[in-house]
Amino acid sequence: MNTLLCVLSCLLTLAISSPSPTWFDLTFSAEWDAFKQEYNKTYESDEVENLRKFIFAENKKEIDDHNELYARGFTTYSKSVNQFTDLLKIEFAAQYFGYNSSTSREDNKSSNSSLDSSDYDYDNYHEFTPDLEVPSSVDWRKAHVVTRVKDQGRCGSCWAFSAIGAIEGLAAIMHKKLIELSVQQLVDCVYPPGRSGCRGGRMIDAFKYITEAGGIDSEAHYPYISGETGTSGKCKFNKKDFKVKLKGYHIIPADENSLRDAVATIGPISVAINGYGIMDYSRGIYDNPNCDGESSTTPCY
Repeated sequence: MNTLLCVLSCLLTLAISSPSPTWFDLTFSAEWDAFKQEYNKTYESDEVENLRKFIFAENKKEIDDHNELYARGFTTYSKSVNQFTDLLKIEFAAQYFGYNSSTSREDNKSSNSSLDSSDYDYDNYHEFTPDLEVPSSVDWRKAHVVTRVKDQGRCGSCWAFSAIGAIEGLAAIMHKKLIELSVQQLVDCVYPPGRSGCRGGRMIDAFKYITEAGGIDSEAHYPYISGETGTSGKCKFNKKDFKVKLKGYHIIPADENSLRDAVATIGPISVAINGYGIMDYSRGIYDNPNCDGESSTTPCY
C-alpha cells in the first residue's frame, strides 16, 4: 500500500507539473469526456482528475498499440477501454485480485508462508488417461449450464465466484436446472470472523466449506452485497436453505491437456489465472507471454 501511495503521489506531481502532451488535444479530450460520462466518473479535485487523465492516456496508448498488433495477427486477443482504464495496474490488482495461495480456512491472520503440501489433499487429484478422446470444441454456454457474467465489485472475492461458477455448471448438468448460487455465503462463511473473504481466498477452501457446511444457498435467497460494502458480513447460512450439496471435489494436474480433458468430459472448471493482463481485455484467446509461473509480479495460476 505504501508503494501504491508513493507511485500515485509521484504521478500526481508529474501530471500537474508536466506540459500537456500531444495526446491531450481536442480528440483526446473528447475521448476523456466520453469515458467519464459512460462510466459515471467523478473526481474530488482538478488535481486528481488530471492524474486520472494522465493514467487514462497512458493506458489508452497501450491499448491502441496492442490492438495494432492484434489487427496484424501478432497477438490472439484484443483490448478495449473500460471502467478500469483510469487505474494503474497495481491499483487494479490491489482492489480486485482475490486468489490467495497462502490462505487457509484455519488461518485467522494473513500469511506469506507457503502452505504445507498436505493442505491440498493430493488424494483428491484426478488424472486423465493419455489416450482420452475429446471433441474438438466444447462450449458449455450453449448447453445453458453457465450463468450470467457477474461483477465482484470492491471485494477480492474472485475465488468465490470461480468456485460458485463451477458448482453452478455441474449442478445444472446433473439436475437439468440452472440456479445462481450464493457467492455471498462463501465470502461470509468460509473464513473465521475477523478474516474477511474480501481479502482473498482459495477455491479449495470454498469446496471444503460447502462439503462440511451441508450445502450452498441460492443467490436469490442470500444475495451478493460485498461488491458494494467492500467487506464480508456475518455468516447467515441455514442448512435448511441449501440448494446444492457437494459430496467432494477433485484437483486436476496443472497442465493444459488435463484442463482440456476436464472441461470436455466433466463441465465448467474452477481455475485462477494471472490477472495483471486482463484489466483491459476485450475479446479473443488471452495469452500472457510474460507469465512465468514463478515471479511474484507475473504468477501463473
